Amino acid sequence: MTSLAETRFRADLVVVSVSGGGEGALAVIVKDLKAGRSFRFDQREFFLCKNWNGTLTVDELLKAFHQQFGARILPADFNAFLNALSAEALLEPCPPAAMRETRKREKPEYVWSAEVPAKAMAGTAVYAHQFSWLAPVMVWASLPASFLAIGTLLHNQRILDHDLGMLSGLPVSQMLSMHFSTMWGLQLFSILLQGLVLAYFGGRITKIGVRFECGFLPVFDATLADVERLPRREKLWVFGVPLLVRLLVTAASVIVWFNSRLTGASMNQLAIFMAISGLLQLLTHGSPLWYREGYLFIATLLRNPRLLPQSQLLWMMLVQRRPLPRALSPLSAIGLGALGLLSFVFSAALLVFLVLIFSHSVGILLYGVLGRAGAPITLLIVFLLFVRFLLKSFSQFTEAIQ
Repeated sequence: MTSLAETRFRADLVVVSVSGGGEGALAVIVKDLKAGRSFRFDQREFFLCKNWNGTLTVDELLKAFHQQFGARILPADFNAFLNALSAEALLEPCPPAAMRETRKREKPEYVWSAEVPAKAMAGTAVYAHQFSWLAPVMVWASLPASFLAIGTLLHNQRILDHDLGMLSGLPVSQMLSMHFSTMWGLQLFSILLQGLVLAYFGGRITKIGVRFECGFLPVFDATLADVERLPRREKLWVFGVPLLVRLLVTAASVIVWFNSRLTGASMNQLAIFMAISGLLQLLTHGSPLWYREGYLFIATLLRNPRLLPQSQLLWMMLVQRRPLPRALSPLSAIGLGALGLLSFVFSAALLVFLVLIFSHSVGILLYGVLGRAGAPITLLIVFLLFVRFLLKSFSQFTEAIQ
């Protein structure tokens, strides 16, 4: 028989909404789809539920509760709370150690990764919460900053073309080092802030590592855990913070670029590279047509986490000449079809752009070694890696829908 210490809050429970409770307090609605029942928790109760996830001991969780709410809970009271959850069938056994070891031995997605200590991240998140007032300030500042940056670019096209042309005169090694340093720096900074927000809400980042975007472009990424248990509002913050950071950094870089043109080349060049990196990341991470934060934010906002998979499945059924579900209305079918088509066109254009610009840059870098053959050889290698990535992604998608 599984003891309470070896259990966790069920991972398949759905957080439906956050609504007003008694005396102005917030109440979290948790739905058990299997039993067809719903449960209401206040903020403190739900904090205990979502953090009872198999990673924290009772003492660690009660300490985190004290740091969060300034109140203490006796272990006996917490044990009674767990008994009440168990009586309602809201607990499940933690995965056994053998299963966890098997998951560790699975082929990793990253070419390099590092585990993130949950305790350190949670403690840092609690400390950083005192600066949470910056979040609404950033939200309100993003709109005027974006308009100012767009206006700066539109009214200074010749200056922008001139400065971008000057970058082509830089040594290729310096150009690539500045591009990747700004790109990776912005990625790590966004991941750090997203991890702090997630840890404060009760989730966690399990690891940070380097993976190959599209099979060839090295990028930093993180593995998120326990996001599905969060209320809708908290999910929106988790997915929205990295997008907000990239938007503000891009807008600020454009403004710094224009105002630093006469002060020094180094600052001006750094601002241009940071603006380019931020813009590329906004396109890849911010688009709702791509499986990144932008899509997850929109899907959470619309309360449909399978919006894009449903559109891809619809196109798969059309290609295979399979009948569409009768429950799908013509209007919904047209909407899903348009979404899938737009996603395909956007993805294809973006991927081709990344393949060409990456292979061209590496080809120039290898010009001294391979001569004129550097560009076509690099393009061929990158293209083969990209095709391998597409075939692997298609295979995983067909397996998922079967």
